[in-house]
Parts: sequence; structure tokens; C-alpha cells
Amino acid sequence: NTMKELPHSRGWEYGLLPAGSLEDVTDFWYWLSTNVLTWRGANRSALALESVNHQQANRIRKEANNYRNDIIKSFETMRQYTPLVRLANGRWVPDYPSRLYCRGRDFGWIREVLEGSIYLLISGFYDAKSKPAQWILDDFQDNRYLKPPYGYQILDPKTNWYDRGGFSMQPNLLAGLMPYLERDEIEIYLWMFFNAWCSCYREEINAMVEHPMPVLGYSNSAHFKTSDQANAVMWLRYMYVYATDDTLYLGRAIPREWLKDGNEIWAEKVHTYFGEVGVRYKSEAAQGKITATVQLSLEQIPKKIIVRFRHPAKKPIKSVRVNGNPHAKFDAKKGDVDITGMRGQVLIEVEY
Repeated sequence: NTMKELPHSRGWEYGLLPAGSLEDVTDFWYWLSTNVLTWRGANRSALALESVNHQQANRIRKEANNYRNDIIKSFETMRQYTPLVRLANGRWVPDYPSRLYCRGRDFGWIREVLEGSIYLLISGFYDAKSKPAQWILDDFQDNRYLKPPYGYQILDPKTNWYDRGGFSMQPNLLAGLMPYLERDEIEIYLWMFFNAWCSCYREEINAMVEHPMPVLGYSNSAHFKTSDQANAVMWLRYMYVYATDDTLYLGRAIPREWLKDGNEIWAEKVHTYFGEVGVRYKSEAAQGKITATVQLSLEQIPKKIIVRFRHPAKKPIKSVRVNGNPHAKFDAKKGDVDITGMRGQVLIEVEY
């Protein structure tokens, strides 16, 4: 419907979905998030069909790739017509509007934050380590999360930023922390996770409100939300088990505090692209040792399997034994142990 000449149009929407509404926003526009998430669905469908050599795989792949090219052309054009935005340190960076034909910021937090340009990264449309990703992430952290109309009011940024930064009006709905997990910036991922969790969690009923109202610390009128709670539990799960298209990560984002001496933590029967997995850590940090018992019930072998040991004092690894044998495939500084190709139960003993 958009791959033709349209009245009152510059043609930037060529190849995009027809104009439509955006969840609570009922204005009809060519929305960025709607298009990149639809592309994600097409892309994942193509990958699924390719994995079984389906006869329609090539057609779906071609459509998905062409759709991606149209989206890039549309929103890179829009970016070039949009004023730069200023960051906290005085730098100016490009801005991707949340819809076509919007030169600059739109109205309201749903359009600008919840459904904003961060979806270029969450969807996998742009690589989380790319230059556009850095522009988007810096803009969200400095501008969109920290002040109305997009975030809660922080009266004294010097005092309150650390405890109140990194999330917006509905703290556990937007997966804005996920690009940091992909970038392996674990401290930022954990900071955003715990701030969002603590802002909504109500321990008296073990549930999360949709968003604190009217300000942080209150839940006068907000109801409890399955979507937000499910997101938060998944982000917690990703600390233990996280899978990309070709790599299985275990313990990638475990808080260092959880591996203090005497602690034992675990996740069991976690389903991934590759099969069912689990990991159990036991810390004897005072004796210079942490062990991990890994369960790998895999249906297919990832290109890489990485088990991370985040020592509570950030000590580097000295030596590793896997199933009782010396093991040389590890990154001492990162704490990563490579057990690619292994299956079943794997015992990893790390000494510091």
C-alpha cells in the first residue's frame, strides 16, 4: 500500500506499513517501533524457515531484507531532517524521531520513550555496538529517562541520579537495559534492572505495579501488570542464562555480591534456542575458589558456550579445571571460561 506515489507525501514511507495507531496512542502515523518490530517478526520467520530448508525460506528472506532496506532509507532520511539533541556533557548527537514526518521530539512519554528509537536496538535492527546505538543510548540516559514529560522528576540530579536513573514512566515495560547486556556493559545492565525493579515492587503482596503514581514511592492508582512482571523475571533470568543466535552465555550478568564467600546460587531447567540448560555456582572465595556445575541438555550445539565467573573482588582467574582436567580456554580478566562443544553435566572449578 505504500509502494506507490501517495498524495501529500514526500515518499519517505515507501515500503513501510500503512499509517496506524500505536497502542494507547490512536494517532495514525508511520511509527518507527511498529515497523522495526514487524521487520523483526519477518526476519525471525525467515531464520526459522531457513533452519528447516523450507521452500518459502528464500522468498521470506528476500521480503525481510527488502523491508529492512526501506526502513533504513525512511528513518535515516528523517534523522537528517531532525535537529541534534544535547547531552549532559555538552555533546550534540543525532536524533531518530519515533515516527516519520516529525521533525524533533513528539508529545508524551509513550511516543518518545516507550515506543521510541531505542527499538532500533531492542529489535536487533541496528547492532547494539554501532555508532547510532551510542547516540540513542546516551540520549535516553541523559534526556529521556531523567525528566518530564518522559520520565519522573529528579529534583537534584547530583544526589538522586544513581537511585532514580535508567528508567522511565513504566519502569519494567521498556527493555531499555537489553542493549547493555548485548554490549557486555554489565554494571549498567544491573543498575537499570535493580532501579526499575525496586521502583515498582511491592513486597507485601509480592507483585509489581504498572508504574508508581503520582510520583516514585507511591502506587495509589496503578494496577499490577503481568507484562511488566514477566519482563523483570526474564531480565533476572538473563543474569544466569542468555542466548544469542550463535552463543550460549551462562552467568554473564551475575551480580558480584551474589558470589561472596559461602553463597550458592542457581537457575535450573532454563529453555533456550539450543535446549534446556542450568547453572549452579558455589563460592569459596575466601579460599580462592568458585565452582560452577553446568547442565547442558542441548538439541543443537552453539558455536560458543561461555561460562562467566564474576569474582566479588574482581580478581583475575589463575587456573581452571573442567571435569577434573586442566583447562586452558579462559579469559582471566573477564572471568570467561569457554566450554564450547560440551554437553551433559560439566563441572568447572576456578581458582584465584
